[in-house]
Amino acid sequence: MKQSLPGIKSVGYVDCSLLPDDLALKALAGIPSSLDAQPTMISLDGIATCEVSSKDDNNYQVEKATLSFSAVESIPTENSLAFILSTVSGNTYIIGAKEQPYPTIKATMSTGSTDGTPAVIKYEITYTNRKALFTIE
Repeated sequence: MKQSLPGIKSVGYVDCSLLPDDLALKALAGIPSSLDAQPTMISLDGIATCEVSSKDDNNYQVEKATLSFSAVESIPTENSLAFILSTVSGNTYIIGAKEQPYPTIKATMSTGSTDGTPAVIKYEITYTNRKALFTIE
């Protein structure tokens, strides 16, 4: 099953070490979580998309979240980062957790064209866990 998260208005990131403990387990148990860390916001170029798919693996469900966006500035891909998404409906989500596995970041540089289109970096973030997209309050 695949679901899409509509209306992403902003994307930011924080170091995974700043997230609450056992975020995935709390989400599976229905326990609400909050984020105390202030995310570094990313200047998006275009629209960000996020899809979550799920499959059965060894008698339990595994989710995979894929976040795609383009940005003008680079982000520190060498760090373990979690991504914070805000939607137009006022909901906030996290992709990533304090514990491993961490999200995987793939960055592709594209140069601008001669018609004045800026050079951008296309990012694809994937995260696989029992729960991959967490709602925060």
